[in-house]
Amino acid sequence: MMRLSTGLKLRHALLCGGAFFLAQGVPSVADPSQDTMTFPQFDLAPLFSGEAMSIVQDGQPVYIDLWASWCAPCLRTLPEVKALSEAYADDDIGFILINVDESPEIAQAFAHRLGVEANQYSDPTGSIMKELAVEGLPTGFLLDADGRIRLVHVGGDPAAAEFLKARIDQLLAEQRFKSAMRTNGETR
Repeated sequence: MMRLSTGLKLRHALLCGGAFFLAQGVPSVADPSQDTMTFPQFDLAPLFSGEAMSIVQDGQPVYIDLWASWCAPCLRTLPEVKALSEAYADDDIGFILINVDESPEIAQAFAHRLGVEANQYSDPTGSIMKELAVEGLPTGFLLDADGRIRLVHVGGDPAAAEFLKARIDQLLAEQRFKSAMRTNGETR
């Protein structure tokens, strides 16, 4: 069987799917038994202040949103991603926003104007987009606690926030179930 690279899998899924796609090794949150792709490791510079980071899983799910200042749907969805991060502030999930503008200064101005400054990182060379063959923005990745891509969201559909919220809830429920099973297994 031919194995596709991460980028080719995502490109294939983009060509075959809509705003959300679940294909070629990117299964839905509801089916963790399928073989899934692991999100590649990248080193990122902070867009505002703080330390550079590597996208490393620390045992919790994460939603990663790629955006650019020149992308009109991105500017509409950034406040939605911020609202989701605030709604899940007490839950075990992280939110990372990655700007792909060539000029971090322009990205800073847009993020500041929209009031979306937390958890912002910069990828001015577009290495993430190249590695994952991302061709449209905004693009979001929902990763499980093991770093596996469980959902890819492309575009700025207004209904996307509710769909994404349902998938996050589903993933968190799965995470709580796994944690409870490990706890029960340890006490016996």
